[in-house]
Amino acid sequence: MKKFLLPLLLISPSLFARSVSLKIEHKKMAQGNVLIAIFNESKEFPDGKSIIRQITPANSNGMTDIKVDLPDGEYAAAVFLDENKNNKLDKNILGIPKEMFGFSNNPKVLTGPPTFYESEIVVGDAQSNFKIKLIKLL
Repeated sequence: MKKFLLPLLLISPSLFARSVSLKIEHKKMAQGNVLIAIFNESKEFPDGKSIIRQITPANSNGMTDIKVDLPDGEYAAAVFLDENKNNKLDKNILGIPKEMFGFSNNPKVLTGPPTFYESEIVVGDAQSNFKIKLIKLL
């Protein structure tokens, strides 16, 4: 039995996932679902392959809490409020989102989506709670 303990002790604690709380702030009395995609690579953010995709019913009090398990590291999240539950971010003819959306680290959105680095959050010993404010441009 003792010979199995040594390999377990050599595993880095950073390989284990930690519970991360993402508080998504949106309009009160929201209908629909909150969709979140979490990325760990800049080349995939915000429309490529994410490591986590999760759909959660929107809470009518204006704050939807989403819990995910992530190992320590750098991530970026893209979120939107899917009011019509069609599982896509609806846009107008100009490509401007018609539904509320947001990104981790709450960067300013002016002419397009932010970069991974503008949206980067670091999951580690000191931080495991993040707030993302959704906005609506139209």
